[in-house]
Amino acid sequence: MGAQQERIALVTIRYNQKVISYKGQLYNAVTEAVKTKPTVVFDVVSYAPVGRDAKSNMKLSERAYSYGAQVAEDIKRMGVNPQQVTFSSQQDPRISFEEVRVFVR
Repeated sequence: MGAQQERIALVTIRYNQKVISYKGQLYNAVTEAVKTKPTVVFDVVSYAPVGRDAKSNMKLSERAYSYGAQVAEDIKRMGVNPQQVTFSSQQDPRISFEEVRVFVR
């Protein structure tokens, strides 16, 4: 069996600036996905970079979690059934800033 294929995100939000304007892009993507498949499930995953030590890892993970939770809530506020929105959080050593990725299935 080969390596698991990496999923492609519908939307990726990178928190590499003080002000991040993502709601318009998110709304358009969510609206189109629901139009295409009304039973679509949105998997919101927050990613934290790996910090220098345990304390910075915790801070980065907490911040990424907060960003992801906000995006999941934004999707629900757009009228998506809460049962069609999942949320998880993890670390990714390949990134330098927190990210939230929205996947569909």
